[in-house]
Amino acid sequence: FLSTTMDWWPQSADGWGNSSVINADLQNPKLIEAAKNLSPFFLRIGGSQADTIIYNFPSAANVTDKDGISLACSEKPQHCLTEARWAEVLDFAEKCGARIVFTLAYLLHTRDIYGNNDQHDWVSTNARSLLEYTANSKHGQLGTVYGFELGNELRHGGKAKNTTRMVTAYKKVRSIIEELWENNPIKPLVMGPACTGTSEFKQLLETLGPFIDIA
Repeated sequence: FLSTTMDWWPQSADGWGNSSVINADLQNPKLIEAAKNLSPFFLRIGGSQADTIIYNFPSAANVTDKDGISLACSEKPQHCLTEARWAEVLDFAEKCGARIVFTLAYLLHTRDIYGNNDQHDWVSTNARSLLEYTANSKHGQLGTVYGFELGNELRHGGKAKNTTRMVTAYKKVRSIIEELWENNPIKPLVMGPACTGTSEFKQLLETLGPFIDIA
């Protein structure tokens, strides 16, 4: 298998142009044909901006702050993944013979009101809406999403220091996937942690081991 990636950087970022998850023209025949030539391959959707992305999935059950999410998305559309766009991404992957590895936002949902990271346990509600939509779509049956990871290089630069919180969050991701994909033949894997540094990676594996499938 080959592997490629899509990031979330906006058009204004140097060198990215229209290549982000939000902006790329996934209906472009040339792009689809080129991607088909890589098949089978993994498409990782993540990167540094993954921890800032809000998921706007109003059809999911138990979405408690639909108005707040809609407002946040209208203010920062480059940091908002909608149901329609996610469906387009999933369809693109299916057409091209790709399986997605998706990075769920972690830091955004551990911040206090002042924007400081790692201040409380990870709030899973927003991520659950994306997971629920995916599980209930045809792609939940097809296994279009190969796996989910939580956060991008969380220990890099001291972004997240509380290992206990990270373990609790990974345990929660595992629990949600087990629940939502209970009757699906192909279940996405729990992957991670995406981190740098041998010593930190070893430490995280020792604590996260029971809750991940692929490190």
